[in-house]
Order: sequence, then C-alpha cells, then structure tokens
Amino acid sequence: MDERKVIRVYVTKQALTSGIFEAEGKVSISSPEVIGIMKCGVYIKPDWHETKEGAIERAKVMRDKAIKSTERKLKKLKDMVIDETSIKELDKSN
Repeated sequence: MDERKVIRVYVTKQALTSGIFEAEGKVSISSPEVIGIMKCGVYIKPDWHETKEGAIERAKVMRDKAIKSTERKLKKLKDMVIDETSIKELDKSN
C-alpha cells in the first residue's frame, strides 16, 4: 500500500510556454525533491512548488533569464557582419 500523502503542487517546468499548472502529486519517499503527478509525469525541484507564491517567483526568475538570453542573442545578431568576408570555403576533408 502506498502511504505517501497526496499534496497540491504548482509545476513551473513549462511556465514560459504553457504557464504554471496546479496538480496533486505524491512526493518520493527516497528523494523528497521528486514528485510524481498522475498522468503528467515526474518532476524534480525546482520545477515544482508547494505554494503559489513560490511558483510565481520561480516563473519570474525563469522569465528574466530568458529575456537576458534573448537580448544577448539579439545583440549577437545585430553585431554580425554579413558580407563577402563572411563567405567561407566548404571543408572537403570530412
């Protein structure tokens, strides 16, 4: 008999694409940072939270990191020189 209690959690793994979702799951006895959610899968912290506030804070951090990464990529693209000097010979040694 499974004696793990069911708890309500907030999953942030796909927060930037699908949003935060609320579900019920069971925490692993041997690894308390792991939770199993019926029909959804297994999640490892920091991808799940016991409070809405914790989930929202994590999603904000994820968003801020994604913005910084996108800004770096955009700068790299804007700084990229594309002209005759950017054409390279195909390496035929492979």
